[in-house]
Formats: sequence, C-alpha cells, structure tokens
Amino acid sequence: CSEIYNDGFKQSGFYKIKPLQSQAKFSVYCDMSDGGGWTVIQRRSDGSENFSRGWNDYENGFGNFSSYELNIGEYSGTAGDSLSGTFHPEVQWWASHQRMKFSTWDRDNDNYEGNCAEEEQSGWWFNRCHSANLNGVYYQGSYTAETDHGVVWYTWHGWWYSLKSVVMKIRP
Repeated sequence: CSEIYNDGFKQSGFYKIKPLQSQAKFSVYCDMSDGGGWTVIQRRSDGSENFSRGWNDYENGFGNFSSYELNIGEYSGTAGDSLSGTFHPEVQWWASHQRMKFSTWDRDNDNYEGNCAEEEQSGWWFNRCHSANLNGVYYQGSYTAETDHGVVWYTWHGWWYSLKSVVMKIRP
C-alpha cells in the first residue's frame, strides 16, 4: 500500500498487491489517511469472527507468522501505550509485547508457564500474558468473565472493557 500511495493513488480502498515472497497477487485494503500507505491487516467492528484459532488458520489468513515478532515504534495518541508496558515500571517485564512472537493455542511462544493464547482464547503476541489483546473475545463494552480475555487495550479502559471496534495497520 505504501508503494501504491507513493505512485499517486490517494483514495482508500481495495488494491491488488504481490509481496516479494508471494506467488500470486491478492486484494488488500489500503488506508490512505494519516499519511497514507497503510495496509490494513485486521478490522473488527462486530463479533462475527472468532479469533480463537490454531496456528494454521492465522498463517493462512494473515500471512506467515513463523518468524514474525512484534516490534513496537513510538506511541502517539490518546488511548495510552498498552503494547510497550511502560505505563507502569513494575509491570513492564510481563506487560510489554515488544519482540514477542505470535502465539496460538496450538503453538505456545509466550513467556508464561501456561498458554496465554489458550487462556485468552485468541492468537496474539503474548508475553505473560497481555496488556493489549486486539484479537480477544468480542464483547460490547464492559464484561465479567473468569479471565480478562476481551478485546483489551489496558491503558484505555482496563482489562474488563472490551473494545467495540479495532483496526490494525502496518506500513514500512
């Protein structure tokens, strides 16, 4: 999407791309707002999609995560930085998602003695387990459950509030 934007296409929408390691072109949604060139890798606005899936489903649906780890840049915004764990120095060792490998219930790559993906019912870049989980179980706002497994962004509304919609975007 970044190349498409740089080629002069400034309208958000679906475009065909062919990444270097892909055998064929496929459609992606390119968000040309906020500086443009964003490839949308996830959009959730209702509970119609279940994110409690195995490794193969994520690999086939979202690309190859076998060597993918989350690298976090600088945060800007008003919801607080839930990915770096810097919201409180005493929790950063377990709350940071920096350089974490993607985990699913059948491929446990987190630093927890249990399996965060199984407990949280989603695939994510878990540490011990999370302060953010945008793939969590979809509730509409506040919820009660045995674990904090909703669509969580801790620094905004804490663990017991499930976001109603999220968009994840990447660009070089």
